Amino acid sequence: MKENGTYLLKDWTIHPELNLLKNHQSELLLKPRLMRLLDYFIQHSNQIITKDELLDYVWDGRMVTENLLTKSISELRK
Repeated sequence: MKENGTYLLKDWTIHPELNLLKNHQSELLLKPRLMRLLDYFIQHSNQIITKDELLDYVWDGRMVTENLLTKSISELRK
């Protein structure tokens, strides 16, 4: 659910404009590309997302390898 430019996801508040995730115990500052990736996943939850969609959204159509996408997803999961 999105409120006032933030997402509420379980006990986390996600502030895309600040690249920040917060809960009652901690704050995590994400790299901008990781926040864009998370933002896209949240906006398209319960949908099939292609690699091309992610590459276009996160890297604005710049030429990057699928390996970078894979590494970014892995980093976001951590």
